[in-house]
Order: sequence, then C-alpha cells, then structure tokens
Amino acid sequence: MNSTKQINELHVPVMLERTIELLSDAIRDHDAVLVDCTLGLGGHTEAFLATFPRLTVIGIDRDASALALAAKRLEKFGDRAKFSHATYDKIQEVLSEHGFENADAILLDLGVSSMQLDEADRGFAYSYDAPLDMRMDASESLTAAQVLNNYSENELVRIFKEYGEERYAKQIASSIVEKRKVQLFSGSAELAQLIVAIVPFIPGKSKGHPAKRVFQALRIEVNSELEVLKTTMPAAIEALSVGGRILILAYQSLEDRIVKQALVAASTSSAPIDNTSNRTKPSADCQAQNSPGRRTGQSTFASVWSFESFVFRVYGDSGCATLARHHDFSERLRTQGLEGRKD
Repeated sequence: MNSTKQINELHVPVMLERTIELLSDAIRDHDAVLVDCTLGLGGHTEAFLATFPRLTVIGIDRDASALALAAKRLEKFGDRAKFSHATYDKIQEVLSEHGFENADAILLDLGVSSMQLDEADRGFAYSYDAPLDMRMDASESLTAAQVLNNYSENELVRIFKEYGEERYAKQIASSIVEKRKVQLFSGSAELAQLIVAIVPFIPGKSKGHPAKRVFQALRIEVNSELEVLKTTMPAAIEALSVGGRILILAYQSLEDRIVKQALVAASTSSAPIDNTSNRTKPSADCQAQNSPGRRTGQSTFASVWSFESFVFRVYGDSGCATLARHHDFSERLRTQGLEGRKD
C-alpha cells in the first residue's frame, strides 16, 4: 500500500452516498466543519472534501499508521484536511486544538477497519494465523494475548458474554485456562481452532465463523471500545452546533444500544414544550417525519435511524424527536459479505 492509487482501490467506504446525503444539509453552502471521528484510510473524508468545496474536515484516529496513509491520500486538499491522533471521545479537545468551538457534522464509522483486518500482524482476523495483538493503537500496552494468558477464567467468561454475546463463553474460557497451563497463547489460529472445537457449526444455519464473537470480544476489551463510545456520545452531541448532524454507522448490537440510548437521552427532557411562545417552530421536514417531542436545554433533536446508522439533528428551541428504522442497509451488507466490517 505504497501509493495513493492503491489506498483508493482498497478503501471504498461503506454506504458512502447515503452518508453524504444524510449529512449534507448541515454542511452545504457555508464554511462548515465536519469531524470524521474514525478517519481510517480517509475514504469518507476524501468524498466529503471533494463534494463540498468550502468544507473543512478534522480526521481523528487512534491508529497512527492509518493517519499517516490518510494524510498522504488527502494532501491534495491542503489545510482543509486536518488530523489528530486520539480516541474519538476527545472530540471537544480536538476541535479546540484546531481552533474550533463546534462541529456542523460528526461522523463515526464504528468497528475494525479493512486495513486492520488485512494487515496480518495486527491479529484482528481469524481467517489466517497472526500474532494475537488486536491493538488499534500500537502505542498501548494491552494485547489480546495478554488478555488470554493473564485474565482469570471468570474475567474471560465476562468479556466473552458481555462483548461477544457468546453462548459458549464458559466452555471456551475453561478450555483457554486449561490450554495455557501447558502453553501460552500467541497466535490467532490456535485460538480459532480451540473455539471451533467447542462452538457447534451447522452449515446453512450458523451465521459466520464460530470464532467471530470471541474475536470481537477480545478486540473490544483490548481497545476499550464500548467505554470510549459511551463517553463519546454525550461529548459529540455537546460539540454539535445548532443545525448540526451526527451520523453513526454501527455493526453490532452492543454499539447499537449505546448509540440509541444516548440519542434518546439527549432528545428527552422532563420540561414541557411551550407551544404558545415565540420559539422557532419545527422545520417542515421535522413536522413531516416526527411527532412532537420534548426540548433539551436550548436545543432540540430529531433522529432518523437507518439500519444501525443514526442521524441526530439539532433544530433550535422547538420540540421534535423520533426514531425510524429501515432494513435495506442491513440486507445489503449481508449480501455483500460486509457485515461487521467497515472500510
């Protein structure tokens, strides 16, 4: 991956046109700021910068190698593309670092990136043997091998159940503890083989590789993904300017739940709506799509939920909140074999 051309060929972002469509109202026709909280190889950011010539994008990523490749890819946009090596819960600090108070749009494409899956030495994939690393930020200390070799059996059961929703968590954890008494874990193949021997696989009925849930759980534990997301959501919502939008692409139910709960909490208040006041009325599309909701502080929100993508709109002082779900994106991911993998 030594050229921009190679990066472009490898990195085709999921749901790119729909992403642009959903965020466009917040960033077109003015000097807007978008924060791409999961920059990766810069596919989303490149498309937004090319589509909106007055837009500035701040790309955040915890993976320093991805940041370097994205910076090379996006250098043609000059200072309209800015970069920060950080986790996305630091969004407010990153905005301040680049001289901005708020963002007009925020994008999060959650999960592991294609580059991380394709680099064998990262250990994210169970399809081939690799060191059990799974760190998104190579400067961090905790690896998947350390989790497997040092966590107690109860701790392993907990993370497999909570982060992988694995039905066979106890059996897998017990086998791991027994195996490491003889030899410590170092490679992904031996872990995958252990799991395959325990988790039943029925051709035509079982979904995905038997090891996928445990590998997901280890990745989440190593990178504290859910804890970071929980602190990110309120920070990101707070960072939105009035009229701003936030879009989150999620690929599994744990992320889905955190995002949904954060959006519902932010769009809910115990204060009644004063419909007799001179506050700004909901916009036409808000009235058409949503039932009357409640106000939160000086901003109110309307949400559109497309599969596990969430759009959060700040409308000003009038109340408007709803959730709507569409399954077309989910079906398209399954058909293309992309479920759980983002680009």
